[in-house]
Amino acid sequence: MGVSVLRWGRLDLFDRFWGKYMTIGVEDASTVQGAPVRQVTLGWFLRRSLLGLVILVVAMGGLAWLTYASIDPDLDGNLSTKPQHGALPAARVVPVDL
Repeated sequence: MGVSVLRWGRLDLFDRFWGKYMTIGVEDASTVQGAPVRQVTLGWFLRRSLLGLVILVVAMGGLAWLTYASIDPDLDGNLSTKPQHGALPAARVVPVDL
């Protein structure tokens, strides 16, 4: 596949029909206007830091509360309680030789 095949193949058709519409010249480019940049002041920095710390404390406090609330108080502590009347007896563990 030489250069002549590509030149007279699909690429040439693309250049012929769409090339004139897809090219951008210098006169087509718009001027770029820079956006004004806000100065970062000490007050801005302290407010953003305080907001970040508040969000962090609320998130971690909520996570700690949800973790604490998920602990079942009946299972906390003494696990060797007697079964209630009518409850099934505990299963025996039988070792299995493999």
